[in-house]
Order: sequence, then C-alpha cells, then structure tokens
Amino acid sequence: MVSHDEHLIVESVDELWVVSQGKAMPFHGNFQDHKKILYGSKGLEYFTKHITRLSYREKAKKDKEMIVADIQDVLTVIEANPFFA
Repeated sequence: MVSHDEHLIVESVDELWVVSQGKAMPFHGNFQDHKKILYGSKGLEYFTKHITRLSYREKAKKDKEMIVADIQDVLTVIEANPFFA
C-alpha cells in the first residue's frame, strides 16, 4: 500500500518503507519516529545522508562487479591465446 494518510498507515501496517530520491527502503521505527526525523531540524539532513550512503554502496558494488567481469574477460583471452600457454 502506498499512502500519505497518517491514520491509515498507523492503523494498518506492520512495516514502514520510505521512498526518497527514487529509492525505497525499510524504515526501522514507527510512523511517529519517521515524522520526528522528517520534521526535525536534523532529520531531513540525516535521511539525505543515509540515502546518499546507500547510493555510494550500490555504485561501489556495481564497480566491483564490472572489474571482476573485466578480469574474467582478460583471463579468458589469455587462456585462449596459445602465445600465453
């Protein structure tokens, strides 16, 4: 369910996910905790940093996967080339 209705959310969900900057992630806490973070003086800054940190982790993982694939390609070429045998 996707909703901005606080009463509906509080009364009907066991798990809260938050969508920000094109990403959905589980929120560890209840709706009131989320409101405190969102409307608190440091809340939005904290949430933005958390999303940014997750983005960097995802990019690092993708970069690592690309490097591994490149190394595998090079090894395949070396194994197939009689010059290196």
